[in-house]
Formats: sequence, structure tokens, C-alpha cells
Amino acid sequence: MQNLLRQRKGVYVDVGAYHPILYSNTYAFYKNGWSGIVIDPNPFCGELFRWFRSKDKFINAAVGSSDEGVYYQYSDGAYNSLNPAQCNNKNIRLISKTKVPIRPLSDLLRGIKSIDFMNVDVERMDADVLKSYNWEIKPTVIAVEGVFGDEIYKFLSDKKYILRVTIGLTMVFEFKQN
Repeated sequence: MQNLLRQRKGVYVDVGAYHPILYSNTYAFYKNGWSGIVIDPNPFCGELFRWFRSKDKFINAAVGSSDEGVYYQYSDGAYNSLNPAQCNNKNIRLISKTKVPIRPLSDLLRGIKSIDFMNVDVERMDADVLKSYNWEIKPTVIAVEGVFGDEIYKFLSDKKYILRVTIGLTMVFEFKQN
């Protein structure tokens, strides 16, 4: 991802940020002087981001096109999701279910001038997040969980993004300038 974004500093948006360091696709950028907006429905994450990544703006929100959803929290926070089918690991137990408001990504990013890198990792609800964005500002590079040829691939291809690499379940797209 960093090979596609060669500039020294930039702006990222991380939807489903989860943790400031662990499993983070934006932490290396942060360490190199970047900053951005990190979004997660788990309020505990806000404290972690304020402590470890104070230059970032943390937004405590669930993102998508619905008005409301149920946030499932598990004993391993990496499984937390609005998708009840997300956790099929028998060693992970459900801790809580909480009704949460869901906000469109376009509302949360109102006023932002540029996005160099967007990361979306919301446990099988990534397409809904992307569809809730208005696309007035095109991120240069987008990393999102999905599979070649799926709904996300087709959606981003229609928005003039080119798939550059797949890393595990993460597809990395670059905006094709005219």
C-alpha cells in the first residue's frame, strides 16, 4: 500500500479502525507523519487512539446506510461487528449486543478536503460503508475486504478504481486519473 502512496505525509480515513496499532492498516502511515480520521463503534477504541495516536481524530460511530443496527461485541474485539454472522469461532464468546445509530460515511467526512488512503474493514459490511459515501472526493488508494469480482470490486471499478493488489482478504484499489 505504501508503494502506491509515495508522498511523505498524507491524510487517511480508517473505517472499522478497531485498534491504533494491532491489525492496523494505517499505523505505518501514522508513524511516517500522516494523520487522519479513524472511525469505530466501540467507544473504548477512542481512549486507545487518544493515547497512542493523538494526531488522529477518532469518531465513535457505526457506518453504513441504515439508521440503526445492533453492535455485537466479542471476547476478542477483532470480531466485533454489526453483522451477527461475523463470528463463527467457537472459542470466542459474545459479551454484549447494543443498539447503535448508523451514520453515512459522507456525513462523517463532511468538510474533509482530500483523502490519500481509505481503509474499510467492517466485517462483511464493507459494501454498505462504501455506498454510504458521496464520492465527491476520490481517495487515491482504497483498501477494503472483499474478493475479486464481488460486489465491492464491481462498485469500485464503476467508480474508476483499478485493483492493484490483493493481500489476504484485502483488495487494494487505486483511482485511475483520466
